[in-house]
Amino acid sequence: MRPPGNPTMRYNHQDHRYEWILKEADVDSISIGAGILACGGGGSPYLGRMACREMMKSGCEIRIIAPADLTDTETGSYGAFYGVPMVFSEKLISGNELLYAYNKLVQHVNPAPTVITPFEIGGINSIIPFILGAQLGVPVVDCDYMGRAFPELSMITPVFTKLPLTPVAYCSVKQEDMRIMENE
Repeated sequence: MRPPGNPTMRYNHQDHRYEWILKEADVDSISIGAGILACGGGGSPYLGRMACREMMKSGCEIRIIAPADLTDTETGSYGAFYGVPMVFSEKLISGNELLYAYNKLVQHVNPAPTVITPFEIGGINSIIPFILGAQLGVPVVDCDYMGRAFPELSMITPVFTKLPLTPVAYCSVKQEDMRIMENE
């Protein structure tokens, strides 16, 4: 993996792989691309970009790894917002919604996921996984499940390859109405 430009790369001796440590300029560039890829939907990545910048200023790192660098023992979790993106312009996110759902999820899965896997590149959900990865101190995999923003979860690659999308945790923006969905 070699990101464009002059990226900050660091070798992780514990995991034996290189990690791309995002800078503010990287987040800005990714946000611009995510906005272009979301022209058909997915909402603006602006709020996610601003949240990433604040996290970086507070000392959190956003680490990106290549899919080829995953080991056979690593598991991933995805994080995203669902619903009509226009709502985010009226009701701001706190930045802790996904962390709350993730923490509830790991009470039901063993082992806990070791990486975050974004499932769409386009719109706000392109940036949100960076926030969750930084909060957890785990890397985000340089991947997505569709190649653009998409309207339905049933349209992503794992569905067509028969990989399970569950268990999945979700909650309201007020961190209420917690649900854990299992395979049926």
